[in-house]
Amino acid sequence: MLEDTGKLGSVDKIIARARKVTVFLYAHTRVLALMRKTLGKDLVRSGITRFATAYLNLKSLQDNKREMLKLFRSDELHEMGYLEKDKGKIAHKVVQSESFRKGVDIAVNYFEPMANVLRRMDSDVPAMGFLHGCMLDAKKEISVLFDNDESRFKCVIDIIDKRWDSKLK
Repeated sequence: MLEDTGKLGSVDKIIARARKVTVFLYAHTRVLALMRKTLGKDLVRSGITRFATAYLNLKSLQDNKREMLKLFRSDELHEMGYLEKDKGKIAHKVVQSESFRKGVDIAVNYFEPMANVLRRMDSDVPAMGFLHGCMLDAKKEISVLFDNDESRFKCVIDIIDKRWDSKLK
């Protein structure tokens, strides 16, 4: 489900843009040290799958958006000179972009309810009825996160239904 959602055009583009930021930050030791100082931690977290990692990284960008803006506006980062290079310019533009931040919010709203169900599945060996209830809750949560505007989330609900139906057969 996470993989299929991550392949949606709009989500895939946000993941690619986020990757440009994280690659820039982790490619230079001085930039990485400044980021860790500003955030007080690492930005990137790894998950079991590539798409779990993508979700965790988007969630981290969402949770740290103020700190990221502060980092990219800091004199210290500008004085390092990395923002003058192509990858630095791209990363800076991405972080400053309101459409990117909105895209991260949308992608996290798609991923988070499903990730919560997967965490519950991992914790024990739950009964199928319990899992079905969790999936229904996740679908309701996605609906609420998008103000019940089905045109904004139907593609993700279709992915959940397709995957869930294939598991029940």
